[in-house]
Amino acid sequence: MEVEGTVSADGDAFTLHVIRISRDDQTRDAFAARRVDAAHLATLASLHHHFPSVRVEAGGALRVTDGPAGWTGSAEQVAFAVTACRELWGLRVADATTWRAHASRAGLAADPASRSGWAAFTRAGLRHGLRTESY
Repeated sequence: MEVEGTVSADGDAFTLHVIRISRDDQTRDAFAARRVDAAHLATLASLHHHFPSVRVEAGGALRVTDGPAGWTGSAEQVAFAVTACRELWGLRVADATTWRAHASRAGLAADPASRSGWAAFTRAGLRHGLRTESY
């Protein structure tokens, strides 16, 4: 695996640009900032699962700030939740005020706006993005 990104000048943040994987002597981009697809959303879900602040930058790069993971209610988390509902679960009418109800209808039992619920929501988002049931 190869990761391309940049560390902020103060060292408090990392901006992810590319994740490359190699298999059978072939290298491919598993995540590329410029390509917004299910793998991009899966990467975003994983980062939201592990970090408190994840922001999509211009061009699709993901800026991550370290700290304890969990639901904060930030605009970035809400934007991810709405996008996940729309793109990963096909709930096209989800918006910033209705996404929690739509997530519940999609079968996510815990309230995503709780610590455990956010962890479950981001794990499910990762699985849907990668099209796998394991994580």
